[in-house]
Amino acid sequence: QTPCWRLTSSPIWKNVDDEMKDAFDTRTKNGVDPAFHAAKALESAIKIISDKRGWSTGKEKGAASYIDNLVSKKNGKFLDAWEGETLKQFFAKVRNPMVHGKGSVDDPKLSAPQTDWAIEFCIIWIKSIVQRF
Repeated sequence: QTPCWRLTSSPIWKNVDDEMKDAFDTRTKNGVDPAFHAAKALESAIKIISDKRGWSTGKEKGAASYIDNLVSKKNGKFLDAWEGETLKQFFAKVRNPMVHGKGSVDDPKLSAPQTDWAIEFCIIWIKSIVQRF
């Protein structure tokens, strides 16, 4: 198995690499929302693939739209539908509550084990899609 860092060492993946390192640094320093940085890295990888394959339209409204580009039958189903749904759920349930205004509800917080899981989830998916690219 190729380590994630080796897969993202090419200049095309610079933002993915930087954002993932931000996730680890933030977690190490007990900073705010390290999982958010990992989610940014995953979203960057998804966007890069969509852009470089010529699937982006410029009308995407977030991670879900880019995921749809990767799942699209017209684009050769880079990802299966179940994979797209898994990624969309991650962004909807884990990432989005951290980036949108909280309104009148408490600030969402992940526990340490949940944060570790979110970071590892992002690494696994980054590895998987970069290797397919």
